[in-house]
Parts: sequence; C-alpha cells; structure tokens
Amino acid sequence: MKKKAVNIIWFKRDLRFTDHEPLFMAQQENLPILLVYFFEPSVMAYDDSDIRHWRFVYESLQEMQSQLKSVDAQIYFFHNEVQTVFKELLEIYDVKQVFSHQEIGNKVTFDRDIAMQSFFDDNTIHDTFLRQIIYTRQIRNIIKHAVLKKFLKHKETLYSLAIWINKI
Repeated sequence: MKKKAVNIIWFKRDLRFTDHEPLFMAQQENLPILLVYFFEPSVMAYDDSDIRHWRFVYESLQEMQSQLKSVDAQIYFFHNEVQTVFKELLEIYDVKQVFSHQEIGNKVTFDRDIAMQSFFDDNTIHDTFLRQIIYTRQIRNIIKHAVLKKFLKHKETLYSLAIWINKI
C-alpha cells in the first residue's frame, strides 16, 4: 500500500501560528501538513526544566488546538523522544520535508537537532531547520552593556537607563 506523502511542522518553543516562518514555508508546498509537538523525557528531565514552563507549553498547545478546530486540524502530541516517534511516522507516511526552528536553548535540544539532521539525511527527508534567535541571559547582558554605553555617551540619567533596560 502506498504511503500518503506529507510535510511535517515540528513545533518546539515556537508555539504560535503567526510570524512562524517554518509554517509559512510548509504552506507553500502542495502537500498535506502534519503538525507535531514532542514532550521529550530527556528535555523535561534536563536541569533547566521547570514545571511552570511545561504548564505554559501545555496551555499554549491547548490554545492552538482550539484555534485549529475551525479548520478541522490538530497538533499531534507525543510523550517520547523525537527520533523514536519519527521512526514510527515513517512507517505510516512518506515524509517529504520537516520544517522547524533550530533550537539553541540548551545542550540537550541542540544535540538533538544535530542528531535529527543526521536521521533525516539517512532517511532522505529534507529538513528545513530555520534559525530562531533566542535571547539568552548572556545576549541580553551584551545588549544592556551596549545600551549603557550609548546612554552614558549621551549623558542620560541612570533612572532613564533602568527604565529602558527593563523594557528589553
């Protein structure tokens, strides 16, 4: 039996429909789109994981699901490691492309994305990992220092500076 050809949108930290480049790119293709999200045990157990974050993720996904009802679509959730699920999806579908943002959030997700690029190559799946800038504390501090230099050069008050920095 011939498998149905699909493209996959792999949601990660980018839980929205607006301003979502991978979703836009997948919609330009002439194939059905399968929307997926993974609650990965390795990511959930990592040191920087927090229950508040996972609650936010769950609530965001529920909101997205409710928006999809009007177009008779859904996001499929998996509580498993990504590669394990993709192996199963390949048994069911002829996956042509996977669209997603490339994560740089922590070592686990960064290493996972590298491993998945290899997996996709091995299975002749075109992967489109789009870079997404995530402002880590270090990047934010660099911005703050640059802003501080700019304000001090223009002799603004420290009070004005503190208000401006808190908007970043």
